[in-house]
Amino acid sequence: MGMAWDSPTNNVSTSASAPATPEQQIGNATAPSLNPSFSISDALNTFVGGLGSLFDSHGLQWKNPVLSPTLTYRSFDDTSPGGFAGNEYSGDLGFDVDIYDGLILGALYQHTYRGATNVQGTSERLESDGGALYLAKRFFDLLNVGLSYQRTETEHRLTRAVTSNLDRDANGGTVFMGVSKRKGLWSGSLTTSFGYVRDDYERQPDLSTGRVSVLGTINCDIVKEFSAGVGFGYHNFVIQDSFPDTVIRDKDYWTLGPRLRFYPAEEVTVRLDFETQEGYSDFKAYTVRLGMDFSF
Repeated sequence: MGMAWDSPTNNVSTSASAPATPEQQIGNATAPSLNPSFSISDALNTFVGGLGSLFDSHGLQWKNPVLSPTLTYRSFDDTSPGGFAGNEYSGDLGFDVDIYDGLILGALYQHTYRGATNVQGTSERLESDGGALYLAKRFFDLLNVGLSYQRTETEHRLTRAVTSNLDRDANGGTVFMGVSKRKGLWSGSLTTSFGYVRDDYERQPDLSTGRVSVLGTINCDIVKEFSAGVGFGYHNFVIQDSFPDTVIRDKDYWTLGPRLRFYPAEEVTVRLDFETQEGYSDFKAYTVRLGMDFSF
């Protein structure tokens, strides 16, 4: 894809009633916390953190293939000048299998749709298809490591008050390292990762983004068929390119929320997660995830 700058069309007054420039609105729509590639990294972080944990697999043997569909809904509100508020829907399908002595090979596909508007009359529409290939391994019944390659293709447009073509392809990868352990009714995990994404825009300058994440879980089996816990995370953008005439608003945020697991059968796990995102300047989001794991 090319590197040429696509100057947005500005149909909004530059008076005090419309303080955000077209460039600012473009920057808001492409904020790294909304990058679809990092949604894939988040899904993989959860998988690596659950390696060897009976909380996530409830005793399922990782040597067996596991199929994992997940649906996610996120509501977000950016209250900065020219910021967008809207809804995001995504579905992903993961499949992994033990290929040799506990070495897990897996693949993940994710489709994302986002619709949003801002108070200045600009509409945002995004559709993204992405995939990942990953390897993971558990050592000493404690240490989990993994790596992945990710690619996404995104159609992303701003229309009405400001128009801009934000279509792009992205390539990147994530490395993971963490620990997880179970003791009695309790289990927990702590995973650190670094993800890098290179967004290759059709009509905008290309951008590089790197994020360090630390995610943890604490869980307790309430009864044989049900467990409950909490998940928490901290994310810091250590590499963060930006478009011309835009500023980097913030570099980090954190997430927190309950995690529920249901075990209707030995081969099936039902996952229900709630999450709030806080700490990123003028931006908040609330997420619900519903997924299942099927072991064969």
